[in-house]
Amino acid sequence: MVAEYTTNEGPWADDYFLVFVEFDNGNLSVAKASLYSDGTDEVLRDLGQRWAANIETRLHNSTEWKSRVLWPPELAGTEYFDFKEVEPHTISGKLRKLVLGHPPATSSP
Repeated sequence: MVAEYTTNEGPWADDYFLVFVEFDNGNLSVAKASLYSDGTDEVLRDLGQRWAANIETRLHNSTEWKSRVLWPPELAGTEYFDFKEVEPHTISGKLRKLVLGHPPATSSP
């Protein structure tokens, strides 16, 4: 499976990522890469050709937490992560919420 997700951390931090998930012989492998990594367009193009699928990223203009499955086709377009706001319990988390207006988010696939 290939998915994309964005965070609310840009433009000061990397905020757009790809997730690659593989399940092979009972082993689960998950890898994450910045969408801005060198060669990303070529990798997505090559995977699309190999899998005979149109793999397109669509969260370029998102400034919030969003996710979307890119492949396989039967899951494409569905959300990958379920983002939930978590209230901070530490002093640094409470200060971050006070200054930035939001607590850090968590996600689960």
